[in-house]
Amino acid sequence: MPFVCPGWHTSLSLQIFILEFIVDILSYFAFWFFVIFAATKIIKQFRVPKSVITTLITISVFVTVVTALVITINRDNIYTITREFNIEIIETGYRFIWQEEVRTDYHPDSIKTQ
Repeated sequence: MPFVCPGWHTSLSLQIFILEFIVDILSYFAFWFFVIFAATKIIKQFRVPKSVITTLITISVFVTVVTALVITINRDNIYTITREFNIEIIETGYRFIWQEEVRTDYHPDSIKTQ
């Protein structure tokens, strides 16, 4: 779910939607919780050294705090509970060379002039 979009009132602002963010982050953590939970039940459990866990948690907290500070320090950002407008999903992406690309037939000589 998109929870950030460019602001409409100035070029460097963001619109941040709280409800979409919460749903997105909870689904992300739920997915990884179930993947790790299933992996520990199927695969033999292994011990991770506390130094590795401490290092990873420290890096994660640092990145999260810095990102939150960068986002909240900009006073032009707009925070709303939900998105008040609809979004349109546009098909984008890369096409490989062998994929068929629809092209219109256009020849300047075929235009009839009056």
